[in-house]
Amino acid sequence: MIFMKAPRLRADGSWAGWGVALISLGVLLCADACVAEEPTPRQAVTTALPADQAGDTGLIKQLGDGFGDYHTPHFTIISDADPQQVARLSAAAEDTLENVVAFANSLRLALRPPTHKMTVVFFDQWEEYHRFAGQAGFAVDQSVPGFFDDRSNRCLMFNYANAKVIRQKREELLAALREQTQGRRAGSDVSAEELSEQMRRRVRRIEKQIEAHQRLISRTVVRHEIAHQVLLDFGLQPRGAAEPRWLREGLAMQFEERGGLNQHRLTDFLAAAGKDASLHLRRLVGDPKQLGPGARDLTARYARAWMLVYDLIHERPEKFGAYLRARLIDDTQGKPNGTAIREFEAFFGPLDHAFEKRLWAYARKLAQAGT
Repeated sequence: MIFMKAPRLRADGSWAGWGVALISLGVLLCADACVAEEPTPRQAVTTALPADQAGDTGLIKQLGDGFGDYHTPHFTIISDADPQQVARLSAAAEDTLENVVAFANSLRLALRPPTHKMTVVFFDQWEEYHRFAGQAGFAVDQSVPGFFDDRSNRCLMFNYANAKVIRQKREELLAALREQTQGRRAGSDVSAEELSEQMRRRVRRIEKQIEAHQRLISRTVVRHEIAHQVLLDFGLQPRGAAEPRWLREGLAMQFEERGGLNQHRLTDFLAAAGKDASLHLRRLVGDPKQLGPGARDLTARYARAWMLVYDLIHERPEKFGAYLRARLIDDTQGKPNGTAIREFEAFFGPLDHAFEKRLWAYARKLAQAGT
C-alpha cells in the first residue's frame, strides 16, 4: 500500500506539491475517472485467465445494488462507476500487467500466473469506498484513493474525480466561468476582449492543475497498487510481510509510468538528496519501518527506494535478477536483525558511502539526460 498524501490547496488556489499537465474542459466538467490517460492497445503477452464466477457473484452481492462485473483478459473489475470510466481503469490495469511481464522477461524471471482473473473493486463514491475499506481493516482518507489488500488479494480503488479536493477545484472553475459571464453583463473598465482573455487564462490554469493531480494519482496510486497485485499474483514477490518494504515499494514504483524514466520519483529523489549528505540506504534496506505507516519523510524515502531499484535494474540487471530469484526461494522473515543488509551486500557489494555517491551521480546523469 502507498502512504502518500495528496497536495494541499494554497490560499491563491494553486497546489502545494505536485506539477502540472494538460486536460480538456470536457473531461473536467464530466467528472472523469482518476485514470486520465488511456494506454494504447498492445498485443496480449500472457494467456487470458478464467473468471472466478462464484467469487465475483458473492462479492457483488456483498457490495449491493449498482455494482456489476466487467472482464478483461486478466482482471475482473467490479464497480458502480460509469462503464467508460471502468474501461479506462481496465486499460491501465492491463497495460501495467504487460509492463510487469516485460520486466520479468528482461530479467529471465519465471512467471506463475494465478488460476483466476485478479479482482479490482472500483468505487464511484467516497462513502462506499471508505465503508468497505474499513471492513477490510484499512483506515483510508481521500488522499489515498486506492490500495492492494494481499489478504483478500484485491485492489480497492476510489474514483478520485469525485474526491473533495477535485470537486473544490471544479467549483472554482465554474465560478470563474460565471464571473466571466457576469463581467460581460455588468461592464468593466477593462475591455471585453481583455476580460475574456483573463478568464480564459484562469480557466486554463485551473484545468491544468486538476489534470496534473489526476494524472499523478493515476500513476502513483492506480498503476502502483495494481503493480503490487500483479507482482505478487504472478509469483514475482513472496506474499505477506516477508518482502523488504524497500524492494516491495521500489518495484511497484517502476510501473507507475508506462515505460521509461519515472520523472516524478526522480525529481523527489534529487530534491531530498540535495538536502541531506546521506541517503540513509542502510536504514532503508535494513529497517522495514522506514516505509511503514506513520513514518516521516515518506516522499523522500519512497523516492530513494525507487531510485535504488531503478539503479539495480538498469545498471546490474543480472545480479538483480539473481537477487530476486533468491528472494522467492528464501526470505528474511524471522531472521536476525541485519540479515536484509547482509543479503543485499552479498549480491551488490558494500552499502556504504561509495555506493551512495555512485547512486547520487547516476541520478544526476539521468536528470541531465532528460533535460
